[in-house]
Amino acid sequence: MNFLRKLGLGLLALLISAALFLVLPVTQVLFSGLPEKRNKNKTIEREIEMSRAQEEQKQIIEPLKEVKTFRTAFRPVAPVSRTLKLNLAAAGGEGVSMSGNGEGKGRSLGGGSGLGAVTYEPGQTDTDAQSLFGGKRPEMPLKAEREGVAGLVEVVFVVNESGLATELEIVREEPMGYGFGAASINFLQKAKFKPATLQGVAVRQKVRQPFRFVPEE
Repeated sequence: MNFLRKLGLGLLALLISAALFLVLPVTQVLFSGLPEKRNKNKTIEREIEMSRAQEEQKQIIEPLKEVKTFRTAFRPVAPVSRTLKLNLAAAGGEGVSMSGNGEGKGRSLGGGSGLGAVTYEPGQTDTDAQSLFGGKRPEMPLKAEREGVAGLVEVVFVVNESGLATELEIVREEPMGYGFGAASINFLQKAKFKPATLQGVAVRQKVRQPFRFVPEE
């Protein structure tokens, strides 16, 4: 019995030793392959990340290539020639057209179309306006005639190109309240004048006309 027991124990020890010798190589092989797998997995993950980054860069760069650049052609602007026209006839001078470079061009001696728009003072024209009413005078107001009151009126007005009195203004009336001013205005509105002329052209001119009212004795 002791012999059999010892034999069994020997066999068991032999089996255990054999198992250990077999298990150790297998475990080494198994565990030695794990780091390589981990390294391979990390390499694959990096390659995947790099490919994703390249795809994203392509998606950004390709639309930029399609963007077209627009160029605006600037054309030089031609210099504008400005002409300044001065009518100096109102001051007794000549109408001069000044170009942009300051040189006098197109000198006008009063024959231009702009003369009619200017109102001249006496002495600024070649001929002054002249009245055509001869010895006619404004009518004496009835009130002043009844009371035997004399009066004095001064009217400033403009004789236009047609020889009519316009823009009438009473600048003096003595005495007031007898109708001397109204009688003078009524008379001038119906009167005719020979207009002033400048270089043969009829022009507007300001006139100052006095009227004296004397009652009949």
